[in-house]
Amino acid sequence: EDFMDASLDFHVSIARATRNKFMESFLTMLIFEQKRIELGLKKLTTRDEGKLFSSEHAEIYKSICRRDEKKAVELMQDHFKSIMDSINNS
Repeated sequence: EDFMDASLDFHVSIARATRNKFMESFLTMLIFEQKRIELGLKKLTTRDEGKLFSSEHAEIYKSICRRDEKKAVELMQDHFKSIMDSINNS
């Protein structure tokens, strides 16, 4: 479909890579519900921030590949803050 699917799949891929079955299942269920809810929305705030979120995902991925746990955690925290800011400012 669009970048949102890849963006959402990124989170599941991270859970899968860490072999966290609970988080993988939880995120899969959450994404299903999110997509169901989105069908009824005219405007999706987080979609407007797609380029930002995609670039954040890329930086998180690079940190994971470098095995820089501290940087990956820092970037994930920043990413969650960006999402919350986007939602709160809508």
